[in-house]
Amino acid sequence: AAELIRHALVITAPAFIFMGLVRVSSSYFYACGHQRLSLLLIYADPLLITPAILLPFPLFMGLDGIWATLPAGQLLFSVMLIILFRRHQAELQKKEAKENER
Repeated sequence: AAELIRHALVITAPAFIFMGLVRVSSSYFYACGHQRLSLLLIYADPLLITPAILLPFPLFMGLDGIWATLPAGQLLFSVMLIILFRRHQAELQKKEAKENER
């Protein structure tokens, strides 16, 4: 049992790096007035992304696929966050440019 746990932790541990990013990002968007986006970030992971990855991964990877679902989902979510941050940054730059024109 100890070997199985060690193996599972080696596979799932990288997910914890990305989990903090998701939590902080959700708080950031909420503080910026994007409550819907913040709620999407909170609920999309457990309700959409993780189940979507959990279905195919075990078919191809067996038990390791179950363990790999968590880091894969968090990595996918982090890529999504980078895209959202870049869009938000572009919005802020446009808004700042308009204010500077006045």
